[in-house]
Amino acid sequence: MMLSNAVKFWLGFVACLVCFEVLTSRAFHWSPAQREPRSALQRFFEHGASIEAKLQRLVGANGEEPADIVKAGWSDTQPAVAPENWAEASRRVLIYGMSFSRRVGQQLAELAPGMCVVSRSAPGAPPNHSIEVALMDPLRPEASDVVIGLLSSSIPKMKSATGLFSMPEYPPPYSYPIYTRVADSTIKRSPPIASYKAFVEAFRATGESALFSDHMSFLAAHDAYFDRFTWAQWPGSELTLMKLLRRSWASRAKTITAASVYSATAGYKSEDPALAALPFMISGLQEECNARGQRFVVLLFHHRGEPGHLGRWLGPVLSKNGTRFVSSASVLDSTDPLNFLADGHYKPEWDRAIAEQLESALGGS
Repeated sequence: MMLSNAVKFWLGFVACLVCFEVLTSRAFHWSPAQREPRSALQRFFEHGASIEAKLQRLVGANGEEPADIVKAGWSDTQPAVAPENWAEASRRVLIYGMSFSRRVGQQLAELAPGMCVVSRSAPGAPPNHSIEVALMDPLRPEASDVVIGLLSSSIPKMKSATGLFSMPEYPPPYSYPIYTRVADSTIKRSPPIASYKAFVEAFRATGESALFSDHMSFLAAHDAYFDRFTWAQWPGSELTLMKLLRRSWASRAKTITAASVYSATAGYKSEDPALAALPFMISGLQEECNARGQRFVVLLFHHRGEPGHLGRWLGPVLSKNGTRFVSSASVLDSTDPLNFLADGHYKPEWDRAIAEQLESALGGS
């Protein structure tokens, strides 16, 4: 009996899928000891792997050293010992934030050799992470100047408590409290696991660790980016088609969450409880700095394509509170792609220009 055209089509379609799966799984297979992708295509397909599977590879087994991305951002992995020139420096500047603030800090150190500039940064860090690291930093009481960097694309991540779900492509597991405004100037702090060592030990004991179970329950309840489908490693998760589906799902879920507090046309929804807490978090840190006689400055970074919404929201608030701040909008047009490197950072000349304005805001060297 001859097969119908429809049956032939579906048999051929299934055969093509099987061939595609076999070829891609062999071509882009990860060896057990491999931590980093060997090619752009391998990275592309790996982005769709479950976060759980990525962490298993990045954290490694007992006795293995976790990948650098696992260590990044935790308060207890920040250097606690002051640099050699800290004591004799004319100014001791601590800068908290992400890679944008770290790059400006490097330029500041070149501009003013008499300053000792120390940066505490984490991949894509939101303000609740940066301010928490500042509050926990044992070196901060000795600083003459404290700088907090805020990146516009990281503001929506104030609704997160970890980098796992807001940056699922290459997930940094560092965690930090969620702050929410509950009434007038009152803010609520909700902390997850706060220690790198505790996280690694708990993750390696998944299934046996009450701490890790509690951590995941906290994220499910409080982290707006949390997504169980993106997290879990299920039978069939290693299939290429499943990875492509999960990659698309994760990207859409992240976009939807960010859109709940930011619109490319209207800007930030500053009435959201997480975003509404930010001015009070900044003023609280500023009050501590003022009490110690430290200068306090906020850096506002606008990511590529952001037309200045961050400055239009926070600029008047900071001015009203008497907070010194430097905005990238005063030196470059963030809607012009020619002002950015391929990786999304500002070109070095703009980092330099912002550093010059920061030096001025700090009162010179």
